[in-house]
Amino acid sequence: MNAPEIIAKAETLHRGGCNCAQAVLATLAPLYGFDEEQAKRLAAALGSGMAGMRLTCGAANAMCMAAGLHAGADGDAKGLAHAMAVDFEGRVGHLLCRDILAARKTDPVPKTRNCTDVVRTAVEIFLEHTQE
Repeated sequence: MNAPEIIAKAETLHRGGCNCAQAVLATLAPLYGFDEEQAKRLAAALGSGMAGMRLTCGAANAMCMAAGLHAGADGDAKGLAHAMAVDFEGRVGHLLCRDILAARKTDPVPKTRNCTDVVRTAVEIFLEHTQE
């Protein structure tokens, strides 16, 4: 898959019922040999800002998890994830779910699926930072 197809898949998963974290991880993890359903299960509790608590954005968390898949256990996953998180905050404006939603003045109910653009941004950042 090329970058536009990968991004489109994440958007489709999010619009289709996956939470933000699931949409990002289920799109990126298969690039590293993980099954899409495994990725959805791993990311299930991260949506709506970690367990629905509106803390760190689920899309950003999943992006950082995928950085670990890319860098490997012996690589610089933390450095890669840090660079991605800084980029994410710069583009989205915030890292916390509650701040993202407050800036949008939107209904924070997870079922509204109002962050597809944030999912797209997380996947775009991941792809930009991992291009060889």
